[in-house]
Amino acid sequence: MDETIWNLAPGDYEAYRTALREGKAPLEAAQAAGGQLAVAHRKIQEYAAKLEALLSASKAALRADEAIRGVLDREILKIIGNDSMGDAEKDAAVAHLGEFQEWMNRELRRETTPLEAYRVALAIAERASWGAASCRISSELRPVYREVYRNLREAVRAAVPDARDLEERLANLYAARWDFDAAAETTVSAPDDLRITASATGSMPEQKFAEL
Repeated sequence: MDETIWNLAPGDYEAYRTALREGKAPLEAAQAAGGQLAVAHRKIQEYAAKLEALLSASKAALRADEAIRGVLDREILKIIGNDSMGDAEKDAAVAHLGEFQEWMNRELRRETTPLEAYRVALAIAERASWGAASCRISSELRPVYREVYRNLREAVRAAVPDARDLEERLANLYAARWDFDAAAETTVSAPDDLRITASATGSMPEQKFAEL
C-alpha cells in the first residue's frame, strides 16, 4: 500500500522465468515481467542504494553480540526443556542454532558498523524466507531467526535513527519480492552460502519479518 503497487497487475511470471533462464539479472528480468514485479525490484534497488549510503556514513559502533547471544542462549534452553520434542529433535535443533551462531560470529565483529549489522540482518531474513515456510528451517527455529533479525534491526535503527523509515519500507519490499519470487518458483538472490530455492507450498505464510 505504501509503495502504491497494490492495484497493479502482478507481472508476467513466465517472462520473468524466461529472462532468468537466459541469464539476465533479477532486476532486468523483473522489468521484462512488468507490473508489481518490476516496480518492487526497481524500488528495492533504489532504496537499498540510499540506505547503504546512509548507514555507511554513520560513525556509530554496535555491540552486535548483545543482539544475538541472549536470544540464542534463551532459545537453546527452551528447546532443551521442550517435552514435546524427542532427544534427536532437540540435538538437531541445538546443532542448527550452534551453526547459525558460528556463521554470525564470522560475519559480525564484536563491535561492528550499522551497515555490517544491517547486511547480516538481511541475510538472516533471506535464509528464513522472510517469514514464509522454509524446508531448511523448522517451525521451532523460525522464531529464533525472527528474533535475532528484529534485534539487529533495532540496533541499526537506534544507531542511525534517520534510517528507520527507509529501512522499514525496504524490508516490506523485500518481503513482497519473496512472495513474488515464490509464486514464480525462482531462486531468490542471497549470499552463496545462504541460497534458498523457493517453492510454492500452498500454505498461508507466517507473519513476515518486515512486520515486526
